[in-house]
Amino acid sequence: MKIAVIGGTGLIGAKTVAVLQRNGNEVVSVSRERGVDVYTGAGLDEALAGAQVVIDLSDARSPDAMAVLDFFRTAGRNLVAAETAAGVRHHVVLSVVGTDRVPDQGYYRAKVAQENVVAASGIPFTIIRSTQFHELLGTIVEAHTDGDVVRVPPALLQPIAADEVAAIVADVSLASPLNGIVEIGGPERVPFDAILASYLMAVGDKRSVMKDPHARYFGGRLEQDSLVPSPEARAGRIGLNAWVHRIFDVPDSLQRVEIRPVSHDDFDTWHPLWKGYQRFYDVDIPESATRATWARFMDPSEPMHAALAVAGGQTLGLVHWLYHRSTWTSEDYCYLQDLFVTEEARGRGVGRALIEHVYVEARLHEVPRVYWLTHRTNQNAMQLYDRVADRSDFIQYRKQFV
Repeated sequence: MKIAVIGGTGLIGAKTVAVLQRNGNEVVSVSRERGVDVYTGAGLDEALAGAQVVIDLSDARSPDAMAVLDFFRTAGRNLVAAETAAGVRHHVVLSVVGTDRVPDQGYYRAKVAQENVVAASGIPFTIIRSTQFHELLGTIVEAHTDGDVVRVPPALLQPIAADEVAAIVADVSLASPLNGIVEIGGPERVPFDAILASYLMAVGDKRSVMKDPHARYFGGRLEQDSLVPSPEARAGRIGLNAWVHRIFDVPDSLQRVEIRPVSHDDFDTWHPLWKGYQRFYDVDIPESATRATWARFMDPSEPMHAALAVAGGQTLGLVHWLYHRSTWTSEDYCYLQDLFVTEEARGRGVGRALIEHVYVEARLHEVPRVYWLTHRTNQNAMQLYDRVADRSDFIQYRKQFV
């Protein structure tokens, strides 16, 4: 059976592709980096040709709620058109538990619109609504941090491990279409503040968590049960503590993130992180440029540097920085060009540790300033940046020549 996985390089997508391939299925991983764009429709007909099942794991994150809504509606319609032409017999889409219960949350409204496109398509379908993933708890923490306090609504949460989401998605895709909704969640239904407090304790983060009746969840007002599934939901078996032990070899290592410069032997470790960074920003840097960048890191005469974040034998992130002349000072400035933390390690202080490593190196280099840029949609990271640096009022302009 040929199965096309839209968003096949993302957190759930890559895991779902792996599960399906292990079971002997013919799987096509569809993503922009592979030349297929579900929003424009470019390459979609070719990618879905001969597919019996399509799993839609595409995603859009932006502070502009209308842009997210437009993405899911447009991408959904493009998929339906391509699937109809290909004769697809089962469309599976991953959605979110609570989409229909939090109407003032822009992302959830967009997911409802996506579900409606699928349900009206005439193609047999199954909608999987999942609770939040354990791997996203760090992102939730950053988005709801106020100083050293994490403020969350008085609601319940039932997070699920990404591995279990992928396994269920694969299982559903191989079953008969339900033409309806199946909900999935983790094994533990816990107050929002309690699960985040447990997470922060497990990863060695000293921020406190406060239940705040005025707090919103990414802008949406929550009732107690807004984010938890029905009793009939399919439940995973991996709770928070088990997930922590599974993801990280030694729990104590969560509190010891080592930042070290890259060495000649680190290319195969660094390269997947570099590709993950590119996927995050939806770019595809030529391999020739990547090889040139690595060679510069290895050349002591070059002003470009790189370091990795390591904990418990796992590499969790990277940072790149360079020194350059300035007309405003006789010393060099330090430009922090690239910062990336793996999705499962976000919210553990890894990003802060990488930035502070650059601060230390810059002081040793006796530069008066470290600065960096980020995309305006990178709201979660900006929660951290606002705590460790001052936001500039300058706006960047570009003129491309190649």
